[in-house]
Formats: sequence, structure tokens, C-alpha cells
Amino acid sequence: MDKVMVTVKSIRGECAVGCKVGDVFYYQDGSIFVDDPSVRLCAYGLSAIIPYLSGFWRSADNDWLSHLKELQCPDAVNALCYQIEKID
Repeated sequence: MDKVMVTVKSIRGECAVGCKVGDVFYYQDGSIFVDDPSVRLCAYGLSAIIPYLSGFWRSADNDWLSHLKELQCPDAVNALCYQIEKID
């Protein structure tokens, strides 16, 4: 099955935990992992996108969820925009 790649697309303000534009993490089979150990994951950002990851990963191509391309963390002042996509 595919895995989901989540990339920090943009940051409005400054991320409190040090996330940077271009940081990438992956979701597959209920696990979140990174290739680069320097990538920081924000608990607040994760709390906003985790409910979508499993559904997005499992969604059929014609499902509304499969058309989702971006998610945002809940920080109104220092918001991160995440790009999500399925990869092989």
C-alpha cells in the first residue's frame, strides 16, 4: 500500500519547535516516521492532521478525502501549512 508524505509547505510566522519549510515525514500502516533525524515534529500540528492521515492513506481515488492536498496546524499566529500526498 502507498505511504503518505507530509511536507511543511509554508510557515506564517515562526514555528515554536523549529519546523522548517521542506521538512518531511511519512505515514504508513499507522506509523509516523522520518528519514532525516533533524526533522522536528510539532505535537500541535500533528494533532490537527492525524485525524486525516489514516483516512487519506486508505481513501479511493474518487473519494473526497483523496483530493485533500493541504492541512494547517491550529496556531493562528504561527501557522504551518502541510502538503500531503500519496507516494509509492
